[in-house]
Amino acid sequence: MSKVERPENNRFVKGELREELPTEMVEAFLRLGIEKEKIRFLGLMRNRTYRVEVAGDEGTKSFVYKEISAEHGRTIIDIIQDQNASRILEQLGYPARKLLVLEPNINPKCAIFNLIPGERGGVNQNELLIPERVLLIAKDLRSTHQATETDFYNQSTVAIPEKDSEVSYQDFCIGYAINDIGRLDIPNREQISALIKESAGHLARGKFSFIHGDINQFNIVWKNPERPILIDWGYSEFGDFTRDIANLLLHLHKDRRGDFEAVLASILQQYGDRSEQINRNLKFYLGLRYLTYGRVGLVRAGDPTALKKIEQGYSLLKEFIEEST
Repeated sequence: MSKVERPENNRFVKGELREELPTEMVEAFLRLGIEKEKIRFLGLMRNRTYRVEVAGDEGTKSFVYKEISAEHGRTIIDIIQDQNASRILEQLGYPARKLLVLEPNINPKCAIFNLIPGERGGVNQNELLIPERVLLIAKDLRSTHQATETDFYNQSTVAIPEKDSEVSYQDFCIGYAINDIGRLDIPNREQISALIKESAGHLARGKFSFIHGDINQFNIVWKNPERPILIDWGYSEFGDFTRDIANLLLHLHKDRRGDFEAVLASILQQYGDRSEQINRNLKFYLGLRYLTYGRVGLVRAGDPTALKKIEQGYSLLKEFIEEST
């Protein structure tokens, strides 16, 4: 197989295959009745995810081929989680990709999905720095959040289930942040971990919804300029929809504070009487996002501003506690 270079910033590239395809890929596509002679192109999308195009009598069809590797943060459980989310989305009438091939006992190294058509976000610019596009994504999110609202964790009506945690409620991103910060060689990591736990105890309880959990510019496909579609729901769960809003607004908060304030005001109008929950919890989830952003910069990219991002996250959590007490 000709070498497919990892593109700068994980951008999509496309290269013709001239040599042998990986055995795992050939076997996986054979399960779909597709012989390797029909596979014409392979493009690296990001993070060991490839776009595979297959030539057929009725034209070219496109698929998403994912390598499964715990070393690179993707397990079979992650793939199944993504597919479970797709089932929920299908019930809501939301465009969702389908898992076409996953056979852990036969071929545990890969999975194949259908491709959601459209222009993938983040290829030419950061979609989340364009206010008009952010508002379109927010409108799309609101419909999903509204359709799946639940009172399950409303502290006033239902007791929060006990968990093996010092935090009264701990969703995935809270535990993830505590675990990651605890493993970094950075100043004040114990204080930061303690602050995350303390601030989590001040979260305003209210409505929970089915949330994406990992909104970034690469997880957006544009079917047309007015129709964003969120993909990669592998971190989805029922949680505080403020977390999605924080992920959506992070880059505006970081780089375009004036636009951030205006876009946030518009989003709060969309959420109506749920806006108070977003207002009260937003700094907490923004703080966690900065911490995670800084951690990724330290571990993966050698980002010289990574420690500053961690400091910003720490400051936001402290502000959140001060405003909540």
